[in-house]
Amino acid sequence: MNITTIIALISSLVLNSFLLIYLFGFIPFAFFLSGVTNVLFVSYISYLLRERNEVQSDFFDLLSNLESYSNKLLQTYELEMFYGDDTLEDLLNSSKILVNRFYDYEDKYYNTQENTTDQGNDLDDRDKEED
Repeated sequence: MNITTIIALISSLVLNSFLLIYLFGFIPFAFFLSGVTNVLFVSYISYLLRERNEVQSDFFDLLSNLESYSNKLLQTYELEMFYGDDTLEDLLNSSKILVNRFYDYEDKYYNTQENTTDQGNDLDDRDKEED
């Protein structure tokens, strides 16, 4: 919306409110004000829901990238050339802990399906297999 539209909308609301008070009294004005307030709240709630969905999709994208990194690190660690390297093993354990923390946050803040929590359990199973 440009500034002219906003000014026209605000001036229309103010003039209509004075007209309602003059013609019908304060009670119809209160109903008018309540309706305008409800429309504003509904638009704000829809804006917040869109923002939440965007944050949720960014979180899941970050989680998939982190899981991909952890898998690539595991593949590198399993190569014959690097097998048993303490530094890579520490990185691998740290990445698994980080991925599991992200799954904990996902469980805490988002309603997830069963298949995403199963993936987190797969990482726990890998930890048990290596020990």
